[in-house]
Amino acid sequence: MSTERKHKYFPIQQLVFYPVIGMFFIFIIVLYFLISSIFNQYANAQADTTVKTLSKQVLANYDTYFESVIKVSDSIQTEINYMDLASQASEVSSYFDKIMSLQGEIYNMAIYSSSGTLLVKDKDYQPIISDNSKEIWFVRAMNEPLVNVFSPITGISSSEQRFTVSKHVFYNKEKDEGVLKMEYSFNKIVSLIADTDLGNGGNIYISDKNGQTVYSSAEISDNEKKLASELVFGSSSYISNGSYFLLYVSTIQNTTWRVAIAINNDSLHQAIRQFTIVLTICSAVEMLIFALITSFVSRKISKPINQLQTNMVKVETLNYSVLKSTPIEEKSFMSKEVHDLNNSFDQMMKRIDELNKANIKEEEEKRKSELKALQNQINPHFLYNTMDSIIYLIEKGENEKAEEMIMALSKFFRISISRGKNIIPLASEIEHAKNYLIIQKIRYGEAFDYQIVTQPGLEKYFVIKLILQPIVENAIIHGIEENTEKSANISISERVENGFIYLEVTDSGYGILPEKVQEIYASFKDESAHSGVGLKNVYQRLKIYYGEEADLKIDSKLDQGSKITIIIPEKGALKDEE
Repeated sequence: MSTERKHKYFPIQQLVFYPVIGMFFIFIIVLYFLISSIFNQYANAQADTTVKTLSKQVLANYDTYFESVIKVSDSIQTEINYMDLASQASEVSSYFDKIMSLQGEIYNMAIYSSSGTLLVKDKDYQPIISDNSKEIWFVRAMNEPLVNVFSPITGISSSEQRFTVSKHVFYNKEKDEGVLKMEYSFNKIVSLIADTDLGNGGNIYISDKNGQTVYSSAEISDNEKKLASELVFGSSSYISNGSYFLLYVSTIQNTTWRVAIAINNDSLHQAIRQFTIVLTICSAVEMLIFALITSFVSRKISKPINQLQTNMVKVETLNYSVLKSTPIEEKSFMSKEVHDLNNSFDQMMKRIDELNKANIKEEEEKRKSELKALQNQINPHFLYNTMDSIIYLIEKGENEKAEEMIMALSKFFRISISRGKNIIPLASEIEHAKNYLIIQKIRYGEAFDYQIVTQPGLEKYFVIKLILQPIVENAIIHGIEENTEKSANISISERVENGFIYLEVTDSGYGILPEKVQEIYASFKDESAHSGVGLKNVYQRLKIYYGEEADLKIDSKLDQGSKITIIIPEKGALKDEE
């Protein structure tokens, strides 16, 4: 089966429609997920910020409230520090009554000695027990003299809850110590909680340092208690009874109580779901509309081209010189390019035969030149002579020279092959000629010397390969093998002037007779001529690849030597392509 049959071709309508639709769908999908991700991140960030702001506001209210409680205990400590409570009990009692009249949420105030005996109280306080030395609030205050101790809430009734604040105090000029006890109404804190919008199922949960519940504004599950206890500080999220909650945990300043604030976040997730649904519908509608428009446009674009293709198929076997154009009937939605192509169709067909003939001839000439170039890449005689020289050097024990010749030969053939490329860097072409000279220098010894002079900036130029080596080979043959009386010299140089690259190979041989130079020039144009085969090969390949601006010049003087100059337009040597 031929390659033509194996390959599957598609109509231009499909080639226009499917890639455009595919790229647009990919774009919409990427945009969909990008917008969705950004919205989700933004919404969650805003919700988290809102929760933190609300939680911090609640905590600030609590901090302010408990700070006022601590200020009361501190002011009492200052007041009684130098008082003898046994003799000044009435003054302290009056002071308590004054404070309670200003602080309506205080139920009672009293001071107990270090043994638990009541020393002084407000006028209405009726103690239940006489010995308080074993009460938790008393023991903790005596054991923690530097802080105010907040005891768990106790309920007098369903509508009235209280908490106790106890503090280690000094009196009688700091000679004696005891415990200040104040019983506060918890209703003030409850009112602060009630004013906070936590959403359906939201809750404020307060626990002491041991994890025991102090207060909960609503029923709280064991799982929620566990989450609150595991989160030391900061925010988290969880799902309870199908609802989303954001949890914020912190500690009330100046107390050991921890507050966990759970806020219902269902509205955020509902908004995200609605946004996702709307975004999905909009994306689907947009993709459908774009598909319909693309299908319509691709049909309109492909129809004139299909008609033109039909016309071309009709004339496949006709004589180009008598071909007459067949107009396209479909004019709607025809692009200017298709219109111009249709108008030029007839002229193109008339010229194609002439162009084919010229192209066949040009391709034939190119193939011949390339064939000769390939033949010159591996000269059997050069290879045989080089291998014989290597064997000879090894037998003489001159292994270093043999190694040098082998390395030069390896580089020579590596560049000759160049992975099948005809265009190689100019620096590589010069290196190729250099390796050839190294090999010949080892073979001929002192029979000749060589120099290679290069200018900076070679790396940006590319030339067809094997244009220097044939010229260097001619120089060795005519400058060394024919001149055994004196040591010869070969030099390679390059320069760039006025938009041209000049590659020069100079030898100090006998030179070339003027008649011979003209004969070589004539052979460049004569296909049957065999004079100067190497130079002719280089000349023809230069013309094929670089056009008429490229050239090869021969300057020679008898008994002084010869100079062969390759001229290449600089603009043609700037790209690494054939």
